[in-house]
Amino acid sequence: MKVPFEIGLVAILRTPTKEGAREIATELVSAGVKLIEFTTTTPGALDLIEEFSEIKSLHVGLGTALTKKDVKSGKKAGAQFIISPHTDEEVIKATKAADLISIPGVASPTDIGNAIKYGADAL
Repeated sequence: MKVPFEIGLVAILRTPTKEGAREIATELVSAGVKLIEFTTTTPGALDLIEEFSEIKSLHVGLGTALTKKDVKSGKKAGAQFIISPHTDEEVIKATKAADLISIPGVASPTDIGNAIKYGADAL
């Protein structure tokens, strides 16, 4: 899968309710946003990924992915990319094995080097 870097904006949705996230995501899509991340901390995030991944002009991903299980669940729901808040070898490698785009968080030169070594697509 090609990383859609030319888009330039990722809307990150972290809301206390599934309905709130759906409402915001719907408005963002109507406004022309092409990349949306639903965080694992949002209730019903996987259901929302499944729902919004049906929109062909939209790239949908799972954020705050902390484990291989999160990656697997995101893939099953239709996520195209995985964003993790940390540089975790297991998460990055699971993401790449699932043929998804891996975007880990980095905070140090060591994190950057490790993320690249583990196969991250973007930092």
